[in-house]
Amino acid sequence: MSITVTVSGGKEIAARFMRIRDQVRVRMVAVMDTFGTGLVGYIRQNKLSGQVLNQRTGHLSRAVNNRTETTDTRVASVVGVNLREAAYGRAHEYGFNGTVTVNAHTRMMTMVFGKKVAPHEVMVREHTMKMNVRERSYMRTSLREEGPAGVQSVREALIGLLRESRA
Repeated sequence: MSITVTVSGGKEIAARFMRIRDQVRVRMVAVMDTFGTGLVGYIRQNKLSGQVLNQRTGHLSRAVNNRTETTDTRVASVVGVNLREAAYGRAHEYGFNGTVTVNAHTRMMTMVFGKKVAPHEVMVREHTMKMNVRERSYMRTSLREEGPAGVQSVREALIGLLRESRA
């Protein structure tokens, strides 16, 4: 006993699947890019402007960025900190206990031994300093807080795409 199956329109079916695959990829890139951009904004507004860290110079805020990466099987939004612009971002996120080298620099002196003096610059030599920075997560907590909304965005985009492809 044998069963024979004949599929007519195989090329058309394959072409339709390829179109759907390409549409899914384009839609996912857009959704993940939007999510990453939104997460960067959330970090800047809700974490770096007072809730977790009190912004002083804005270097860390400007160093937070995102990019969307794609492969044949994966679309991801990568949110991170450009450590060349704000090397201390990692210490705030994970905490740090150790010794660091402070580069030579100038300092404006306005007090000496607790007494006010005429402001003048002094040269400070390179030296080491012991640091103990407690963990103040601003990125991981943001992802925990905003992640469910990102998952929902992906779900809605896929459902919308499936509905459009039926038409």
